[in-house]
Amino acid sequence: MHARDAFIAIAAHELRNPMTPMLRYVEHILSVGRRPETECPKAIIVALERLANQMSEYIKRATTRLDVSRLTAGKLRVELSVVDLSAMMEQAVYRHRAGAERGLPPRTEHRRRGDRVA
Repeated sequence: MHARDAFIAIAAHELRNPMTPMLRYVEHILSVGRRPETECPKAIIVALERLANQMSEYIKRATTRLDVSRLTAGKLRVELSVVDLSAMMEQAVYRHRAGAERGLPPRTEHRRRGDRVA
């Protein structure tokens, strides 16, 4: 059990860390592209926004896995906090809007072992 937890912690750390500077670079490109003088096509801005959102979600998932490893090792304390459900829903709508406009069903990121994928 300890070896598994140690492996998960190392893997989560190694997967998360390279993504942070890449996300910052995408955000920088996005900020440059949003400037009126660059005349960047809207499709590029939308694609960069989606990429930034996906990278942020990836980093959050890796961080969550790292936190779970810390929690099981007794190195993390859990505290209750207030969650802004409205903001979470807005993020979910934003994340799935483009697919919904094209008539695609929303993708579920969290599947359990044995779940069927259509």
